[in-house]
Amino acid sequence: MKVKEMVKQLNIRVVQQLIRENGWKIPAEADETAAKEMLSRALLDEPSIRTTWESLTAQEKNVLLYFLFAVGHDIVTYRQMEAFAYASSPIEVYAGLTGIRRKGIVYTLRRLWGEMAYCIPYDLQAVWRSFLRNTIAGTDPEESTAPFAPPPAYFSGQRAAVVLFRLLQQHRRQGIPLTKRGFPTARVRRQWQEHIPYDEALFRPLYSETAGDYSACEHFFLDMMVALKVIEKKESDSGQVYSIQEEAVHELFRGSETSVQQKLYVHMKKTWRTLHPLYPMIWEWLERGQGPGITFQSLVFEWEKLVAGQEAERGRTAWDQFREEMLPILDVLGFLSSITDPLSGEITLGWMINPDAEEEGEEGKPAKAGYVQPTFEVLLLPHAPYQVRWELGRYGELKEQQEVWTFELTKQSVRRPEEADATGKLLSLLSCIQGEEIAGSVADQIKQWLHQERQVELLHIALLRCPDKETADWVEREPALRGCWQERMNGTDFIVDEHKEDELQAALEKWSIKMKKANSGPPAVGRMVSEPLPAEEAADRLEEGYKVESILPVLEDVLPELKEIPAIWYKNWQRYHGSTLRALLAKAQSLSIPVRMEAGGREWEHIRVADMAITNGEHRIAIRCNDKMSHVSLEEIGRIKLELPPL
Repeated sequence: MKVKEMVKQLNIRVVQQLIRENGWKIPAEADETAAKEMLSRALLDEPSIRTTWESLTAQEKNVLLYFLFAVGHDIVTYRQMEAFAYASSPIEVYAGLTGIRRKGIVYTLRRLWGEMAYCIPYDLQAVWRSFLRNTIAGTDPEESTAPFAPPPAYFSGQRAAVVLFRLLQQHRRQGIPLTKRGFPTARVRRQWQEHIPYDEALFRPLYSETAGDYSACEHFFLDMMVALKVIEKKESDSGQVYSIQEEAVHELFRGSETSVQQKLYVHMKKTWRTLHPLYPMIWEWLERGQGPGITFQSLVFEWEKLVAGQEAERGRTAWDQFREEMLPILDVLGFLSSITDPLSGEITLGWMINPDAEEEGEEGKPAKAGYVQPTFEVLLLPHAPYQVRWELGRYGELKEQQEVWTFELTKQSVRRPEEADATGKLLSLLSCIQGEEIAGSVADQIKQWLHQERQVELLHIALLRCPDKETADWVEREPALRGCWQERMNGTDFIVDEHKEDELQAALEKWSIKMKKANSGPPAVGRMVSEPLPAEEAADRLEEGYKVESILPVLEDVLPELKEIPAIWYKNWQRYHGSTLRALLAKAQSLSIPVRMEAGGREWEHIRVADMAITNGEHRIAIRCNDKMSHVSLEEIGRIKLELPPL
């Protein structure tokens, strides 16, 4: 949900009203499209945001802080808003809500059957939080950058990019075979368990349920590959399979390991932000933490400066959940180091990628990416670009992924890619890796492997399929049948020379065994199977069933009780008859409307009516002023007036 999408659903009358409410001018020549574009841009403009903040009332600021730091990427239903309002002050909450709705900050959503909700567009939330953090929490925007450094020496694990490369390299030729239920086969999962070095328990919070033995780690990497579009599901003769998409992999692996890590981080952040409505806010805080060695606790403390009261509890729960579930994953995947002090419990953070960059620019290729050994091993240095590693994987077998990666060239591996001018491409790649011509003996051997004539033999055969293994074992042992079949393929099938079919049939009939000839149909045509919408794209769509309400709100719309209040109660400063006075005070109590009045020989301002009771036949009023409780008699009250916010 973005500002532009919200504004697009408003009619031109409301768009013009919102522009005027903010004090902006509409060019005379602007049509509907231009007016909506202007409003969308102005709402996200930082100078406009500063001006708007300075113009907001205290009530409007409080409600805005509630939406930004306690609601986040969620909607607030009418009932939820009502509960929040009556837990504090209905008149102040609804006045604040109406004010920021009239500024185009909060939008009203409505279902066809009338159910209503409120929300702030995601991109508008981000710019407002950034502004408020720098304005209220006191951070310097020029210094408010994440502590970024190259991957530190103490990181001894395997980064996400390394593990993902290994999985894609393993399946780049045959794809990932799937079961009928669409999961990787048991054999694939056993291989993945050897290749994925992470603790399974870390990833379980990301997946509430898994299918059978389908582990959270396997689920995580499969989801990642699907979302990055480096694999696509297809139907083949053998069933469903995920095939590797070379172009997408080349794009992903463009650049250094840090660059690939950056791309993976951007993807994961988009996915994980949907796990909790306040996670986008926490991510903004993490990415803009000041200075090196910042602690997680200091970020929470800074956030608490902006949010107070009961609504802060939901936010603290989100911070705690993020600390327990997200930080360990970010650490183990090589994105953000988090070191806990055993004595104080403080968690020191340090980024291992640059979180502020959406995607790193392509780095210049180093002159020397590795070495080509006489033993036909290719050693790639740590700074070798990932696209070089992936390209080399077309011709070599990946043997080791330590600091230096090792690929082995064999006769079978270099002949595997079926492409024109394979010799020139491979020799050029090896020379590029080494930064100079490779040894003549290595080049000559590669040429010999690639130029060696390949021969295949075309056989006209038939397939004999037995009903079970016992029958097949009998066929294999029976001397009269040995000259009829060429090779046993598996537990039930034999290869038979097509010229021996009649001889085989005659031999079987002697044993009263009939041979049925089956016709094989045409092979199935491969087709693409559509994938579900990625989580980050689904999250950016408007809540299902809701449409943006195209109306400029007034306070009486959400608080219709105000229509029942006589204008004289909030316009005039005067005395009232006892029954009228009790009705005025009861309304002030139910809506938590501030009151100005004379009582007990003094004048009170901005007081709240806390209680009304009869004690010994006397009407007593409990009032709260500056968090102090006082009691006055109804007979003591002189002139009085309701202090309504601007309507």
